[in-house]
Amino acid sequence: MVGLCQLCQKEADLQYGHTFPRFTVKWLKKTSATGFLRTTVSSEREQDSEREYMMCAACEQILSKDEKLFAEQIFIPYHERGEKVFEYGPWLRRFLAGLHFKVINCRSLDSGKNVSEIIEATKIELRDFLLGQTDTPGRAEFHLFFGDVVQDANYEVPPKMNWYMSRSLDASLVSNLSGTVGVYAKLLKILTFSFLTPRNAVSERWEGTQIFEKGTLKTPQEIESKGLGPFLTERIKAVAKAIAELPPAENERIAKSAIANPKRALASESYQTYLADKALQQRLEERAVEARIAFPAGKMKGRDRNLPCGCGSGKKFKKCHGG
Repeated sequence: MVGLCQLCQKEADLQYGHTFPRFTVKWLKKTSATGFLRTTVSSEREQDSEREYMMCAACEQILSKDEKLFAEQIFIPYHERGEKVFEYGPWLRRFLAGLHFKVINCRSLDSGKNVSEIIEATKIELRDFLLGQTDTPGRAEFHLFFGDVVQDANYEVPPKMNWYMSRSLDASLVSNLSGTVGVYAKLLKILTFSFLTPRNAVSERWEGTQIFEKGTLKTPQEIESKGLGPFLTERIKAVAKAIAELPPAENERIAKSAIANPKRALASESYQTYLADKALQQRLEERAVEARIAFPAGKMKGRDRNLPCGCGSGKKFKKCHGG
């Protein structure tokens, strides 16, 4: 397909390239119960992830060098071997710039003229950075956070949280009421975000996540954010809804694939994640029961209802299990 390359801005034969790096797709298929992919926009199983006609072969090659380094030095060591310390050089910031540049080009955000201007200006800055015309990515402040399955929580979390955190690829442009504009991209257990507007260090405290020209990333990290929680909750709910709406025939197809190769299915990360979600929801139900026993609704009256809820959520009883 001949068209305008979004990176070099030249008319060229565009490649049918991946929005998400190919190594993430290979890992998903390798560790799945069936060897296939499924998306939230289709009930059909897939052989590949989202692809777009976006760049020419030469520009795809520019990005592939940093993708290879990211796969070898961070993605595979973390997902396969559970490593916790990662040294990085300029290639990591270039990788994130390339990934977020793709997200900007294949996602839309209806949030008014001011936000659109910020995103368009960022696109130009990332383009110049990736082509070596500038030394920095402009306004984009990149962050990378290592996620994993959640075994317990002192607050209510949506079903399929662990499935989303461990087994999904996701990307979006972000704009919230507090004025934050950014780019979000999640590669299975690795969450990346770039602030395109100045980050409020009080309401958005991201410790050990920011990416510089070179440095060290290590777990554990810490994020205190007013906007990230609600944003992720909505993304998780979308995944849960899509899974719940799978046609019965498709569920039967999945079951048959697992039965045909039970050893693979039971050893797969898909199955382990399913078990983690079940265990998490069971723990949350136990917390709710414990709270009702410790704080019987009939006896919690007046000012007592302002006490912290016994489930450990930190909320007042009347705002939690006493609602």
